[in-house]
Amino acid sequence: MSRRLVGFTCVALVATIALIAACTARPPAPMPRLGDLVRDYDRDVTPYHPFTASEAGLRQYDRALANFIGEEYRTGLAALCSRYLSQLRRIDAAALDEPERVTRDIFEFNLETCEERLRLPWHLLPIDQVGRSLPSEFAVIGTGRGVHPFKTRQNYEDFLGRVDGFVTWIDTAIANMRTGIERGVTQPRAIMVKVLPQLDAHIVSDPRASVFYQPIATFPASFDDETRRVLTETTCPPARRCMPSRCAAGRRRA
Repeated sequence: MSRRLVGFTCVALVATIALIAACTARPPAPMPRLGDLVRDYDRDVTPYHPFTASEAGLRQYDRALANFIGEEYRTGLAALCSRYLSQLRRIDAAALDEPERVTRDIFEFNLETCEERLRLPWHLLPIDQVGRSLPSEFAVIGTGRGVHPFKTRQNYEDFLGRVDGFVTWIDTAIANMRTGIERGVTQPRAIMVKVLPQLDAHIVSDPRASVFYQPIATFPASFDDETRRVLTETTCPPARRCMPSRCAAGRRRA
């Protein structure tokens, strides 16, 4: 076979391979639209913030309490923020008008903050004494003065779902604090000494003395006797479900 024929054969082979690759290659993903991206993110991030969703009137989240210090939550939210940040950066900022650029910059800042925050070990420090930790916040919510409504029977039953979520959060907090001790990531002793009386205040022998009993003591006037009886019997104050056993066990083993 002549060199010319060999050369022609090689060129033809390369051309054939290139043609096949061109036919089978996936077309590039279309450029995302900023408005669609922001809307889709808002939809996808909502399950991570059920209290905010409830405030927005999304009643399907009224039974949920996010375990935001748990590994599954943190991993999922980090992946979500990373994915949307990558998509956002594919948008040509120069092609946007001024209001759109402002929206884009704020969206980018929020996503970057999400990523950066989830790289920090704050989940190993779930308790503090200034009211920002969930035990303090949930006590306010449980009194009926927070974001969870107590107007209908369904509201009361939904809160029991959040009680279950709170118990899970407490278990995770104890495990995380033990991990923090092993890694040397802990709150100052002076802070935690002040926290203990706040937690002890929720440990009561009589459920009627608990702040979580207030929604029962202030049933809406529209509730009939049967509804009041059922809710009184089925509502178990969160403090009695988690504080004495789980927190006491945590103290003994810490």
